[in-house]
Amino acid sequence: MVSLGSRVLFVAWIISNLLPVRDCPDGARRRAERASGRLVAEWCAAPDGVKEGPEVSYHPNGARVAIVHFSHGVLDGPAEYSLNDRTIWRREQYRDGETILEWNNPAVASLSGDQLTALGAGRCGGTIVCAPGDRRSVCRSRPTRLPRPTVVRLVDGTTAYGRYDHGFRSGEWLFRNEQGNLIKRATFSRGALNSRYWEWYSDGAPKTEGRFVLGRKSGTWRSWRTDGAVTEAHY
Repeated sequence: MVSLGSRVLFVAWIISNLLPVRDCPDGARRRAERASGRLVAEWCAAPDGVKEGPEVSYHPNGARVAIVHFSHGVLDGPAEYSLNDRTIWRREQYRDGETILEWNNPAVASLSGDQLTALGAGRCGGTIVCAPGDRRSVCRSRPTRLPRPTVVRLVDGTTAYGRYDHGFRSGEWLFRNEQGNLIKRATFSRGALNSRYWEWYSDGAPKTEGRFVLGRKSGTWRSWRTDGAVTEAHY
């Protein structure tokens, strides 16, 4: 249970980070997508196209659909989703593809499905919100051909092997430590953790096992201490 004070700090911090795309992180540059002359999305990406920094998408009337943040193609940081009348209906905080905090507007929860549709409430397709009339390529039909896998060296010295799709970390990824030992196996859907998840200690002993559903832990999770003792948590 998150305390009220933590929630207040979370909301204050998330608002301070929800700014339009102006400056991109070092090594990334601003990119934009237009449809029929209208700006539908802008984001930051590394030279290889991997999302790095904020991304903003827009309703047909120019109001913001969502603003999210990425690190190495993974959702990492604050996210905010709005209706076409600029009402905020959801806020989230991600850490390395996992949802660690979320807030849903109770006023929006009382609206009917028809009312939400009229206000441009979007559908989530693997954490990406596609609003009615959304012209982004990621919200249209997607190619079935999978991109080639790649090897990425992360700042903590580990290496990751998997695929990026439209700049998002997608599908199964394998993570190895500096000695080459497998220490994590995870699946991503458009930058969020999804499906089965495993972690191992450097000697190969199991550490964590569970399942994510679009960034959220789900079902039974097991954790092993170094002495082999097992604990369980249910989500």
